[in-house]
Amino acid sequence: MPALAGWEPLTACRERVVPAVRRVLDVHGDEDVVLVGHGTAWTLVVAELTGQPPDLDRWESLAMPDLLTVDT
Repeated sequence: MPALAGWEPLTACRERVVPAVRRVLDVHGDEDVVLVGHGTAWTLVVAELTGQPPDLDRWESLAMPDLLTVDT
């Protein structure tokens, strides 16, 4: 199911973005990493990295541009 009609399905977004982010984090170890993308992708990535459900309230309040930080 997409976040909004006509958008990429959430499962497809998660399957595309999360492995890519994990590879970047694996390569860069303890270094700080800055990634740029769209709110749906980052909402799903943050959920995966923190083990929490997607924060839909945060997703709805995202501005353009905005910043999400995660300590892993």
